[in-house]
Amino acid sequence: MERVVHLPTPSIGSISIEEKIENLNEKKEALLKKFPQFASLREGISKEYFRQSIENSQKIRRELLEMGFKTSTPLLRSGGYEEYNNTNWANTFYLNNYLESLINSPYYVEVIILKFEDGYYTTVIGPRNDANNSYINLTPRRDSTGTIIGWQYNGRNIVEFGHTHEAGGYGPNPSPHDGALPGVKNFIWYRGTLYYY
Repeated sequence: MERVVHLPTPSIGSISIEEKIENLNEKKEALLKKFPQFASLREGISKEYFRQSIENSQKIRRELLEMGFKTSTPLLRSGGYEEYNNTNWANTFYLNNYLESLINSPYYVEVIILKFEDGYYTTVIGPRNDANNSYINLTPRRDSTGTIIGWQYNGRNIVEFGHTHEAGGYGPNPSPHDGALPGVKNFIWYRGTLYYY
């Protein structure tokens, strides 16, 4: 299928590439001032973060679908396999602040927490999650015999896997439904602390 792009003609207007680049750089500087944590991200990690943000944005996905771009399965609310990736945290301080805000929400659902080989944490919330259960699609890493030796999420190797528990219920202890993933450390986040099991 061919795509046709209509560029403005002098009668409609003209394109000033230099002006567009300067405008984009100004916006980039303003965003880096507003969110300084992104300035220290390596290029590969920042590209992955923005790719995940675009892929998981309902508004962007809907606009791309309306324009006829079908680059991957649409991640719209009606799907049962959708997952939202929020961000990458280099330490647990910002992660804890974010999780505390979710725990205190009247719409609380369990949140999955992943720690990757590079030391960054991310959170994932699936549409089927509820106050006592969470779901995620992971890719197993296997050795030459087919034994699972670890897990990946969006091509990144996971070293720790956990989820939240709200106050009450099982507290920091695994529930009967909390299985442990082989090849990674497993934990429960409870009131700002990671409890490994």
